[in-house]
Amino acid sequence: MIFSEPSVFLLLILLIPMTLVLIKNIRGAFSGESIFKYNRNLSNKAFFKSVVIGTLLESAYVFLIIAAARPSWGKQYSQEEWQSVDVAFAVDVSRSMLMDDVYPTRLGYAASVVRTLLTDEPGIRYSLTALKGGAIELIPMTEDREALRLASESLSPNLTSSTGTDLGGSLKRMTDVFPDNMQSKKIIVLLTDGVDGIRGRRSLCEEWKKQDAVVYAVCIGTDTQAPLKDEFGQPVLYRNRPVAVPAEPDDLRFIAVETGGQFFESGENLTVSRLRKAILNSGEFSQTTSYTSVNRDDSRWFAFGAFFCLCLASAVRIFLWRKDI
Repeated sequence: MIFSEPSVFLLLILLIPMTLVLIKNIRGAFSGESIFKYNRNLSNKAFFKSVVIGTLLESAYVFLIIAAARPSWGKQYSQEEWQSVDVAFAVDVSRSMLMDDVYPTRLGYAASVVRTLLTDEPGIRYSLTALKGGAIELIPMTEDREALRLASESLSPNLTSSTGTDLGGSLKRMTDVFPDNMQSKKIIVLLTDGVDGIRGRRSLCEEWKKQDAVVYAVCIGTDTQAPLKDEFGQPVLYRNRPVAVPAEPDDLRFIAVETGGQFFESGENLTVSRLRKAILNSGEFSQTTSYTSVNRDDSRWFAFGAFFCLCLASAVRIFLWRKDI
């Protein structure tokens, strides 16, 4: 048994004077000097009546003290409902994301978007997946914002030795990041330059719609012929000529519209704030029911016991042995 207010038991000290008064009344029942009028009779009935009433009053007092201490034992399950949404960040970490046509680079911009979108709103969970020749789940779905921030700082093409982007093949695994047992709103935030396109985009959209997942796609980069650079800041050459990789937004716009999401471009003003607002206002968050095990509060039973003892003491005082009073 657990008591929420154990300090209340200090009031049990008052039982000492109450017991002394009861003992004095019992003795008075034989000596004729009781402090209560109804105990001046030396009969056995008066003695019994004094003991019964005193015992009931003390029992009622003890029950009230226990009830005030709020005892609880056992377990019960409480049903709770809350609003929840799961946000899965999918970040392209291919070599083309190292281009600096967006400050500081395309990949650096994507990482800053991830950190900015992490809010303290209750009921929102996040995951982080890197895309390059496959899907690398860096952080599974969690409410630990700090873990996401730290992981976003480590995004790099060196996370995997795979070559090429293969966005289509990588994105096929994105629905696996959502827990199967959660009826929450599913949002995929895709951060990429769209280079090489998304193969099988229509089948991807059909699969996401079956999972009730919407895509917010952010095309990072410009259509300028800025040279591609490696991790050391040196231009990447092909046949002695710098490689230029412009962003390709068409497929990103298509999957955002098809899944009921929105499309954004890094060059737009207030892109991040608009994206945050879109996520927070992405329809009614699904109502999720949870059953939580908690201690059962049983103070009412002791309060009922105190009330019963008081009623019984009053009945004995008023109705029994009225001729002896």
